[in-house]
Amino acid sequence: MIDKNYVSSILGISKTKLQELINEKIKQYKNLIDEETAILLILKERGLTLEDLYNIKVKNLYPGLKVKEIKLKINKILIKKDNLIILEAGDETGLIKLIIKDYKWKRKKNLLKENNNIKVKNGVVLNDFVLSIFINDVDLIEKINEEIDLNQNYISYRYIRLLKEKEDNYIVLTDNFNVLYLEKTIQLEYNKTYTIKFYNKRPIEIIELKSY
Repeated sequence: MIDKNYVSSILGISKTKLQELINEKIKQYKNLIDEETAILLILKERGLTLEDLYNIKVKNLYPGLKVKEIKLKINKILIKKDNLIILEAGDETGLIKLIIKDYKWKRKKNLLKENNNIKVKNGVVLNDFVLSIFINDVDLIEKINEEIDLNQNYISYRYIRLLKEKEDNYIVLTDNFNVLYLEKTIQLEYNKTYTIKFYNKRPIEIIELKSY
């Protein structure tokens, strides 16, 4: 049986809101599905499977997600301050930033080193230029002895609108007022808003595209 409390916490919504989504999904399918099937469909819309909830990867992350645990390899240290350390970390599916705001982080400085493999618990996914996981307690990180491969491409998540369609690409405007050039392996329409998750490389590689 799927734990609705856990699903709602992972999705960053209240249990009441999750139940509303379940009821809407059951109604959409004319009462031919049960609650567990509805939950699986809700997860699928967010690019997740039930397995992902318990073994989530970087490419499954999206803004607002509450991550019970995720396994990462530290690639490099980006920023170090008295009460803050920001790491570049990831797995075989992509890179993110790991933001640790805790004056105690220096107690675990031997853990927070390049090439260490770690487990991060109870993080929240933030969205800036790239996806980030935020925690405010360094004790939520522990070292693991598993080997983790590293995809060297950052992952971003943006809202976009089509500015211009050209013969070989789309020119789109993002919600942070940047312009992206997307290959025409997808179909975009004017006057529609989309969410896009993509690898920051050239040409841009789209992980997920949805109309909003």
